[in-house]
Amino acid sequence: MKFRYIVVEDDTNVWENIRIRMQSYPQWEALEFSSELTDAIEKITQHLPEMIFSDWSIRGGNAYQILNYISTIENYNPYVIFFTGYQSENPEIPQRIINDFPIVNKYIVKPIYENLTNHLQSYVREAEKQAIKSVSKKGSSAESKESEGILIDTSLGKVRIFMSEFIAVLQQEGTRLKMLYLKNNCSYELKQTWEEIFTLLEESQIDYFVAHNRKSVINKVFIKTDNITKNGA
Repeated sequence: MKFRYIVVEDDTNVWENIRIRMQSYPQWEALEFSSELTDAIEKITQHLPEMIFSDWSIRGGNAYQILNYISTIENYNPYVIFFTGYQSENPEIPQRIINDFPIVNKYIVKPIYENLTNHLQSYVREAEKQAIKSVSKKGSSAESKESEGILIDTSLGKVRIFMSEFIAVLQQEGTRLKMLYLKNNCSYELKQTWEEIFTLLEESQIDYFVAHNRKSVINKVFIKTDNITKNGA
């Protein structure tokens, strides 16, 4: 099983150090590191990495905002390693993390290198167990949603759909209008944001890809490869 991790940190030396250490675990794929709040939230939303290394201080905000956002994503339970070099200046940080953010698995005071030398292997093992457990729960949730269908907000009101019929979501050129296309020539104008759409697809275990600068999301099941194969022969 493959896993993904992201480092949210504005010091590239820290990111590079973690990346080098994680190369010892080939089952883990590194997402591009993030140094800014909005970018970090976007990457987490799109990829839902199984492990997150996050510094407290980042450009545009701090890790509290990221942790708050992660807590709102349904059925998403990443292994979070939180670290900071500001504890002496902000002694309330540990108490805030313990009381407000139970999703944090490990709390490390910078410098983090000695801690990672001694404990990274156990962190990785724990993260993998947590990820596998989450996948099992998602599978049960996805099966339940597929049998019952889900309600989505459209311009016509709430509509019940079955995700096995999902073909694509396309954003109309020059507008924010997004159209959902289903089998049997059904289509609906969506009110959801792209972040909400990505979360729904992940929860439903839809294998999709993003095209046209995030203006198209397509279910790989409905992509025909016959012409590609013939042309490449």
